[in-house]
Amino acid sequence: MHVIPAHFDTVLVRQDGSHKGTSLLIKLGPLTWTDHETGVRVAQVQVVFQIPARAINEVAPSLNVSPHTSPHTSHHLAYVEWFSPLAVAPDPKHGMYKVRRLFQNGRRSTTIIRADTIVGSVHLFPQFGATFPQQWNSFMVLELCNRFYLNPFTDVDNYLRFM
Repeated sequence: MHVIPAHFDTVLVRQDGSHKGTSLLIKLGPLTWTDHETGVRVAQVQVVFQIPARAINEVAPSLNVSPHTSPHTSHHLAYVEWFSPLAVAPDPKHGMYKVRRLFQNGRRSTTIIRADTIVGSVHLFPQFGATFPQQWNSFMVLELCNRFYLNPFTDVDNYLRFM
């Protein structure tokens, strides 16, 4: 049997006016929002889950779910780890934005968000120095490296969003 390591995607999370105050359901430590002009933040999704309807009001009252809520309303949540806010402008040498993992008290900064605030996936490219650690590989680099470049050239949507 060939075991494939877990894969935790990096995503853009919408931080626009329509979701402010509702996208952060449970704040697990201090987090300062200084949004980029695009209104998105980079996060790494650790798990997507759903709270049973009968327990939503106890566990996450900010979802404001009532018995009359449409059955098509999504109550999916995501536990994410945050990256730093994007710079106002990309690096002039290559057009990519620098991001780094956010830490609070030595631990990664995490939050539970509504899954419908996830805009889409984003490609992060590790910031290499003169050399790079031998243990880095495509499965481990996202966990071992803390500084990245956001690559806006991977798809049309991200190119138009960031350029």
